[in-house]
Amino acid sequence: TQSIDQHASATVRLNKSFFQLASGKAKSLIDTIVPEIPIPNINVTNDPGLTLLTRWIKLTQFDFPRTTFTISKDGLNWNTQGGKIEIQMEFVVRYRPIAH
Repeated sequence: TQSIDQHASATVRLNKSFFQLASGKAKSLIDTIVPEIPIPNINVTNDPGLTLLTRWIKLTQFDFPRTTFTISKDGLNWNTQGGKIEIQMEFVVRYRPIAH
């Protein structure tokens, strides 16, 4: 039989420049891919007869927040700042009063 040390530990070496590089590459990829994702139409109706429906929705600008990393004795800190989403849409609002 084998015994397992129940007090095993692992050491991981963090490389700040690697996280910065990965963050920049991920931001570039996300900024390119997200605007191309199709957004389904939305149809919302509430009880008094008000309906909102979209005919089309499009992200016209998507800027993922800038990410910075700091490494301290307490670990890795990940901070984001900025970012922007711009949306264009065509929508219809209908009101149909409920007859009493």
